[in-house]
Amino acid sequence: TKNPTKIIMSRIKQLSKDSIIYGLGGGLVKGFSFFLLPIYTSIFSPSDYGKIEMIVVITSFLSAILIIGMDSAQSFYFYGEKNKKGKSILITSILIWRITWGVIMVVIATILSPVLNQFFFDDTLSWKYFGIAFSGALFYQILNQSLEVLRLLYKAWSFVLVSLLHTILSATIILILIFLFDKGILGYFLGTLF
Repeated sequence: TKNPTKIIMSRIKQLSKDSIIYGLGGGLVKGFSFFLLPIYTSIFSPSDYGKIEMIVVITSFLSAILIIGMDSAQSFYFYGEKNKKGKSILITSILIWRITWGVIMVVIATILSPVLNQFFFDDTLSWKYFGIAFSGALFYQILNQSLEVLRLLYKAWSFVLVSLLHTILSATIILILIFLFDKGILGYFLGTLF
């Protein structure tokens, strides 16, 4: 039989290593986002930046509806599956459900966007802004599921690399769309969508 002390020490060592990787990686992602804040506030007028933030808040609410506990369910049932095939079926089933549910919710939310536009923005935005932002939320939730799978598989470096790459690529596309193509607020949401 294995020595319980060695098992505990091995787990503590792995936990310490992963915590440092996740902590530093998360810090880099948040730091990069924090660095972008003054850039965005200098590019956009206070009114435009307020519109962006309000759409982000609405999209965050939609994201909570898109998740509907699937992230927790995936984590809970993942370790209950004994073999690779069972885990694969679980992840695929959750992905199919998330895409199906997500598309339905994005369509409904986009159809309701004129009401949101009237209530929050005095009809100053087109439905396209909402549709693009809501679609971006759906794709982000799919990315988050992939990231969660990396975490469940104890692939800390892959998790951090994908998270950081997503943040950098998204910001780069946003800035290109704003500066080179003069897309303004729409460029921000197109960048997050891509």
